[in-house]
Amino acid sequence: MFYLIYLISFVTLLFYFIFKNKVKESQIIYFIWYLFAMFFLDFIAHLSREFTEFRYNVIFYNILIFVQYNLILFFYYKVFNNEVVKKWNYILLYLFNICYVALALFYGIKYSFLNKYFVITDIIGSSLISIILLLYLRELLNSEKILDYKRLINFWITIGLLVYYLASIPFVSVLNTMANLSKENLDFIYNIQHLLSVFMYACFILGLLWNQKKVK
Repeated sequence: MFYLIYLISFVTLLFYFIFKNKVKESQIIYFIWYLFAMFFLDFIAHLSREFTEFRYNVIFYNILIFVQYNLILFFYYKVFNNEVVKKWNYILLYLFNICYVALALFYGIKYSFLNKYFVITDIIGSSLISIILLLYLRELLNSEKILDYKRLINFWITIGLLVYYLASIPFVSVLNTMANLSKENLDFIYNIQHLLSVFMYACFILGLLWNQKKVK
């Protein structure tokens, strides 16, 4: 299941890269960078743990927290049409980065950048992203685009992200205490997280396929 996620992640990235010029939404480039970051940093973290003596792979995940949420917020800033919502998106972007820097200093002083996952930062990022995703759905529901939502790639991206990040919050909250959990609980957490990843990437691929369908 673990390597299946990497395969799906890579295939999704490959599909979006191949069809990027056929997608009407020009802001899709930010999303492609998001897919690249999700695959590359996660893969590098796995390789560093399995095949090198560098055991502090958590630093790659802490970098990924910064990169993924910034790219998503940049992506939706370009997606929104409502200027008020764009302003709120901009505010949340600044808020996240302020929180990231402040909490990075906190973790660096109290613990270490190398062996502690930025749990609080990740939860804040997931919460802020969920707000943005709900604002997008609200804007979509109030527009004529909702009549043809199946062909809107941004709709499928939003559904995938919303389910993944909202459902991941409870699991992220226990990451730094997983050593105290039983093997059964660990397996349960990993399996649920893997299923959420499969659902998210399936939404991304489905959105791309629907977007390529021509109107008859």
